[in-house]
Amino acid sequence: MDRLLLTLASLTALGFGVFGLLDPEGTAAAVKLQATEDFGTGELRVVYGGLWIAMGLLLAATLVSKAALPRAEGVLWCWLGLPLARIYALTLGEGGDLGLGFLAGEVAMVVVLGLGLRLARRRAAA
Repeated sequence: MDRLLLTLASLTALGFGVFGLLDPEGTAAAVKLQATEDFGTGELRVVYGGLWIAMGLLLAATLVSKAALPRAEGVLWCWLGLPLARIYALTLGEGGDLGLGFLAGEVAMVVVLGLGLRLARRRAAA
């Protein structure tokens, strides 16, 4: 079960990352942003592409090496920042229904990854 959850988390991050890297304009539209200069488009590729791909690869490493588990826990902390910041934004009136939908997805991502890592730690200790 841990491998399934970690695979799901890894593929989620990789999917977001590949989308961000290859289609920054589509990514911007999905999150209601607009790059006004080439630098902005590059930043979308870097943050929504490169960062998410790196997190996905780090999570994928947990599937082949127990040694990657502590590093993957760092991804969990990064992902936890998403719903926490989203809640803050929503309290400021930023995001509306779209923000609530993203919040639900972010909470689900944290739960899946957290449970997957917990089960993987138990399996590694056994």
